Amino acid sequence: MDSSSGVSFQQFEMEKRFVKSMARDFVVSPLGPRAALVSYSATSNTVIGFSGYSSNVDFSRQINNARFLGGKRKIDQALIHTASLFRKTGRVGLRIVILLTAGNYYTGPGSRSMSSVVSLLDSLDAHVYVIGIGPFFTKSLFTPMVRGPGDIFWIPSFNDLAPRQSRIARYLRLSANACK
Repeated sequence: MDSSSGVSFQQFEMEKRFVKSMARDFVVSPLGPRAALVSYSATSNTVIGFSGYSSNVDFSRQINNARFLGGKRKIDQALIHTASLFRKTGRVGLRIVILLTAGNYYTGPGSRSMSSVVSLLDSLDAHVYVIGIGPFFTKSLFTPMVRGPGDIFWIPSFNDLAPRQSRIARYLRLSANACK
C-alpha cells in the first residue's frame, strides 16, 4: 500500500478502504486464505503479518493501524520486505502480491534493480498484480513484474478505486484458481 509523498492523506485513507473491501471479498483468516499488509514509502512497514489477526473482521480492523509515512516511493524495498514475509511463513502454496501504487518506482541511489526484485519474487513462486492509480503511473514500467498484461490495472484516480474493486477481486480470484 503506497504511503509515499505522492499520495495525500485522504488518498491513503481511500487505499485503506480498498484493502478492507478486498479482504472481505477474499475472506482472509488464519485457517483459510491468509493475508499480510505492507505499507511503503522510503521505508516498508508490516502493518499486519500473516499470523497477526484472528479473523477477517480483526484483519479489517487492523488496517486502521496503517500510518501515513510520506517520502520516496521505494517499491523495490516494499517487494523485498514482502518476500521476507513469505519466507518467514514456512507455508507453501499460492503466493500473491497485490501492489498498490500511485506512481512509478524510485530508481535513485540505494535502489535495487526491478529485475533482481522480480527474480526474488519468482524464486518464491509469487504472482504479482499491480494496481496503478492516477496519472503518474506508467504501465509499461511494471510489465516485467507481472506474468501477463491483464495483471496490471490502471485506475484513473483514487475516486475510481472503490467502484473497480469488485472487478479486480473477481479477476484475482479467477487468476488465482488458474495459478494453482
